[in-house]
Amino acid sequence: MYICKYCGKKFDDIHKKVGHENVCKERPDYEEIIAKRKLGGKNARIVQNKKRTLPRKTYQCVCEKCNKEFEIVCTESQFFRKIHFYCSKSCANTRIHSEETKNKISISVQKTKKHKERKFCLDCGSELDRRTVGDYCKKCYGKHRLFTNETKEKLSKAGKKSVYVQRQTKRSKNEIGFCELCINYFKNVKHNENMFNGWDADVILEDYKIAILWNGPWHYKQISKIISLECIHNRDKIKIKNIQNCGYYPYIIKDMGKYNKKKIIKEFDKLVKFIKEKYIADWSSGLSSSGS
Repeated sequence: MYICKYCGKKFDDIHKKVGHENVCKERPDYEEIIAKRKLGGKNARIVQNKKRTLPRKTYQCVCEKCNKEFEIVCTESQFFRKIHFYCSKSCANTRIHSEETKNKISISVQKTKKHKERKFCLDCGSELDRRTVGDYCKKCYGKHRLFTNETKEKLSKAGKKSVYVQRQTKRSKNEIGFCELCINYFKNVKHNENMFNGWDADVILEDYKIAILWNGPWHYKQISKIISLECIHNRDKIKIKNIQNCGYYPYIIKDMGKYNKKKIIKEFDKLVKFIKEKYIADWSSGLSSSGS
């Protein structure tokens, strides 16, 4: 046990006891200590700085370049640490360097020249940022980058996966409402399934072999800061090709607004009309071929 020598309070730890004694109210100089603490040790710092500051003196020197006499005002330690004395910057910069120093200066100058040189993209000709490594900008780098077949497969799988995740999270109310109308009207209806070589469609009518793509504003405007509009267009082209290769017809619906019930009904009526006209045309063409 540790006991305060002023008030007799007991402590288990000596550090707590010492900390308490420093500001104990039973101390005779308690008020003086509190007043000093309120000042934040300002007076103590002023006294210390006065003691630590070394006196400055005026020294007479001779310039090594032009032999001109001049004065230096500094402390004694600073003066005796100096090796070379020059009266001005021009004299200091025109001093004679050793061969080793000259080589170092030339290397640093060459580095700065390379850094200042303007670089342009070899593909589109746009000016490159100084921090860019290589000869192509960010947009053109992907075109000229060489990938192995294994890497291409990994990238395609990653792209399909990201598209699927975005589809699940970014389904609009209009798309959901349209899908519900299709389910109630048609028989074999699927939605957001990866049926086309890993790619999906928003609504799939199995009986008519139609894959409906409900494209929101992000297919036509630059909304995301991460994914460019060009990248989205390339994905859409690849998806449409895969849908066609699987024997389905890609039916695209453009939706640029917010939730609108009239828009949903209007697009559904258009789809029904399209299916009827398509099948009438196929039926008539079948009759003409059989008659001939």
